[in-house]
Amino acid sequence: ELDDQILPSKIQSDTVTDTGSDTGSDTGSDTGSDTTTGDDKPPVIDDITEIFTDVDKDAWYYNYVSYAYTHELMKGTSETTFEPAMIMTRAQFVQLFANLDGADLSEYTETKFEDVDMENDWFGPAVAWAEANGVVNGTSETTFSPSEEITREQMCVLIVNYAEYANIDLSAEEPKDTEFTDADSISGWAKEAVEACAEAGIINGTGDGTFNPIGTADRASVATLITNFCTAFID
Repeated sequence: ELDDQILPSKIQSDTVTDTGSDTGSDTGSDTGSDTTTGDDKPPVIDDITEIFTDVDKDAWYYNYVSYAYTHELMKGTSETTFEPAMIMTRAQFVQLFANLDGADLSEYTETKFEDVDMENDWFGPAVAWAEANGVVNGTSETTFSPSEEITREQMCVLIVNYAEYANIDLSAEEPKDTEFTDADSISGWAKEAVEACAEAGIINGTGDGTFNPIGTADRASVATLITNFCTAFID
């Protein structure tokens, strides 16, 4: 079961314009955020307050950040900070799924995306891995837009693409409600992915009946999303 109370207050709604043409991608590095959760909190493995000075043990996201960090899915933004309120970029979100996959990124040295520098960009190998395996498509034929904030609908597309790549069945025994009042505002290329993620309980609506497809997500929320995804479909 997912906690519908997390999403409304933690996901930004109007801070980013939709970049549109990414029909099956999106991103991650080690600074993620967004979404839904279960009534049973994931197990806490380490006291991460001893590592990150900006993560409070009483914070709603503490257990999710702990899960993401201790499972080596997300790192800090420095040796002592996690920055839970930082908005996730496309590059960061892709890196997150490369971490989840445990891919040997040294094998990926080329990409078609002209805005990704394989020699100097830390996220280059992860983007190349995602492109090669159909996890991302880009914002155009030649661009990935790594520094743009990832939108909620883009995250859904990447999650579904990754699930297909990893042979993960996202079917839910009891599908969640996916009737959003702003369904018409969801991009055509993202509609099926949004529906799949919503039915699976990976991501919820915003609490007022809408989905808010171009809303963004902070690192704490993405830690919640990846924890939900892993505990429901991988662990």
